[in-house]
Amino acid sequence: MAMKYDESLKMWRSASVDSYTLTVSYRAFSPHQGEWKLTVKNGRVVKAWFNGAEGDDFIKQAERFTVDSIYEIALAVKYNREDSPMVVLAEFSNKVPYIRSVKRIRNEKFKGNSPKDTGFSITVIDFRR
Repeated sequence: MAMKYDESLKMWRSASVDSYTLTVSYRAFSPHQGEWKLTVKNGRVVKAWFNGAEGDDFIKQAERFTVDSIYEIALAVKYNREDSPMVVLAEFSNKVPYIRSVKRIRNEKFKGNSPKDTGFSITVIDFRR
């Protein structure tokens, strides 16, 4: 998984995409769960929609869903351990933005107690330059 992460991130950086519109599905035990659409220019969110409603109030929260931020979250795939209660999994693609999803889930191999309501998933629904 670490090699796929490194290859995918290298392709993303090589693509030099600095402006795009991205739609993601965010699933978590959170009031921010739902569909997020964001317009990114020069690496910064300039417009954001949450569950279809546009607003400047959503811009700060939407920063966690940029492609760069998704890659930062997915970095944890390189450090998963069998003795950890949670693991991070990611799906990569050969199309821009080269990452499809990242999720944090309960580690089935972990024998101790796992924290509740700490898992999440971010899935790329649409990406446009």
